[in-house]
Amino acid sequence: KIHVPWFVSLIGALAAMLVMWLINPLAFAFAIGLEGLILIYLLNRKMEQQWGDAATGVWMHLSRFALLRLNAKKITERNWRPIILLFVHNLKERMNLVRFAVMLGQNSGVLTISRLLTPEDKDELPNRNEIAFKMQRDLASAGMQALTEVNVVNDLKRGIYNVSTSHGTAGMKTNTVLFGWSSDQKGKKEELQLINDLAATGKNIVVLSIKKAFSRKANKIIDIWWGGRDSNGDLMLLLAYLIQLNNKWKKSSINIISVANTKEEMRHLQQHIKFSIKEARIQATVEVILKNEKKVLSRLLEKSKNSDLVFTGLARHLEDIPNRIKNIDQIIKSLNAVAFVQNNGMNWELPNIFGQEI
Repeated sequence: KIHVPWFVSLIGALAAMLVMWLINPLAFAFAIGLEGLILIYLLNRKMEQQWGDAATGVWMHLSRFALLRLNAKKITERNWRPIILLFVHNLKERMNLVRFAVMLGQNSGVLTISRLLTPEDKDELPNRNEIAFKMQRDLASAGMQALTEVNVVNDLKRGIYNVSTSHGTAGMKTNTVLFGWSSDQKGKKEELQLINDLAATGKNIVVLSIKKAFSRKANKIIDIWWGGRDSNGDLMLLLAYLIQLNNKWKKSSINIISVANTKEEMRHLQQHIKFSIKEARIQATVEVILKNEKKVLSRLLEKSKNSDLVFTGLARHLEDIPNRIKNIDQIIKSLNAVAFVQNNGMNWELPNIFGQEI
């Protein structure tokens, strides 16, 4: 038995094609085109037999290929992308939240919008697929794209936790969970407790409140309030940068505002932030203000009252929940759009823009 190396066969085939071209270029082109059509036809027949639909088969093969490649890649700070999970009960009523989440994910990440049903929703349980497709149609009519799904859970609070922690597939695990702020006191307390539970699983948290649609003006203002001593600043700046990638926000400006206890700390912090954003190649203005008799919260509300979007950190503790709820409510009441951000991602996973703690 004669064993012929594969490259010898390839060279022979290419040589035969070259000879065909030299003899009659038109006949060569016709033969290649005919063979290509036959190949496409046979592939379609094969996929129809396997999947029942050629187009679905193609996308399934491509998805499988991409997921296997992603699963083999280690997530680092250079290839981190926002894989966002947004919970909504009524998509149309939460369209402002959806638009914000779409802006974060449309250029660099993936957004999934999830609606939860409980056994009490007896009329809707049999129509789970139809509800998900209707969500798709509502998104399409608003000019947006996202993945949609309907999950059945026994309890909404535990359901959000369970879906969030297990959501995604290999290579595409959810790393950021986005909520709206609850409207009643009991819901607010449960939401903070849920956020605390999710923090332990490494999920980044964004709690968003948007009173009305964003302004259509080109020169929008994004404020980032960073305490200077936690990793929330990295995620807030990254999210602000992702917002800027959208066409309607390309001319927006980012302001980083921090607070220092002393003049020496103020000077050091300002230099550190300016150096960090220069290294990250993100354009932003930096302002470090000195603490005085005014509370930081009052300074925030006064300085950012006219900003289009404000990012501020979300503390990780559960002490004095009533006071935390009061502060969050006050911020939401005073600002048009505010995102409370908590960075719980792995240190090696999320881009470390501001470096070590100061």
